[in-house]
Amino acid sequence: MEKIKSKVHNLSLRKTLWLLLTFIIAIITLLTSITVLFLANSRQEILDSRTLEISNYKLETTYDNNTYILEPYQYTFSELTPDKELKYNIYSVLIILLPCIYIIVGVFIAVYIYYKLKLNKPIQELTKGIDHLLNYDLDFTINYESEDELGKLCNSLNIVRQELYSNNQKMWSMLNERKALTSSISHDLRTPITVIKGYLEYLTMYLKDGKIPPETIYTTIDNINEAINRLENYVSCIQNIQKIDNIELNPTTEKTKDFLHHFKSEFNIIAKNKNKNLFIYDSLHSDEMIIDKQIVFRILENILDNAFRFATNDIKVYISENNDFLEFKIIDDGKGFSKEELKNATELFYTSKSNSGLFGIGLTISKILCEKHNGSIKFKNSKDKGALVLVKIKKL
Repeated sequence: MEKIKSKVHNLSLRKTLWLLLTFIIAIITLLTSITVLFLANSRQEILDSRTLEISNYKLETTYDNNTYILEPYQYTFSELTPDKELKYNIYSVLIILLPCIYIIVGVFIAVYIYYKLKLNKPIQELTKGIDHLLNYDLDFTINYESEDELGKLCNSLNIVRQELYSNNQKMWSMLNERKALTSSISHDLRTPITVIKGYLEYLTMYLKDGKIPPETIYTTIDNINEAINRLENYVSCIQNIQKIDNIELNPTTEKTKDFLHHFKSEFNIIAKNKNKNLFIYDSLHSDEMIIDKQIVFRILENILDNAFRFATNDIKVYISENNDFLEFKIIDDGKGFSKEELKNATELFYTSKSNSGLFGIGLTISKILCEKHNGSIKFKNSKDKGALVLVKIKKL
């Protein structure tokens, strides 16, 4: 029984309608046939109950064979009694009326069963889902699974809801990042502006009296220039972030051997210039991979730039594959990340004391680029207390 229900539940709307109509028509035909036969027989029995009156007949008698031959020329039936006539008329009306009633009732039953079986629940679920969408509420799920047209429509609406939810989450994340960026801009611009204003007030106050020596004037002007340069660098960082947001992926098929050769050649040169030792270990088994090479190299350049800056002597890079991801584990032998740095490493424009006042633009850019490549970036300290950065890049 459950298998039959499941099959009917998954039938298309058209097939279900034809199946139901066929069943209802068969029932109506059977009931109509039984009714017509019964009523026709009942009417005939009433007619047969009348008496026969014969007139103008010829009677032949044969004595030898005891045979009587009656040949009527005229005969009539007696009239029905009022009760029998009423029954006869009722049966005559019913023989036409009942089939019509069967058809009407059958249509209503078919519509009711079809609505309850195939339309009621999906329409309720779709109405509920659309009401949620109109109220900008994406926290709902349409609970109707079927392989018919309405089931597919419900599934499509679920997919649309999920896509809208994901897009809203991304937009909310972007808004939070923009909010953090605005807050960071307001905070970091305030300090150099305050410094510049303070120096200008100082110069204005003491130049009027002529009490400030030339050496102090030059020193103050240098300090103002330094604050202005800091503002220019900060504006440049903001422009870089905006450009990164507009970057589109351009994936290409890269041969693993060529990719590794390029990676080792480029970063070994940088390590040599930085007077650091770079050790690269790879365990890649694919012959080729689809990635945006430019984005991957830009991410690694930012991470390794920090590693070269803070490493004492050695930097180790482990390159591996894990399912659909390309993984880079970068470990240096420096003092590692502080608790504050581990917490805020990828925050927009986070600056630690060990960064010598530089903006944290590199890690911010790396985070954005990793997310664009459907990957991630994590920071921790290695067992030897050096910094460890794990970069995961989705192979497209």
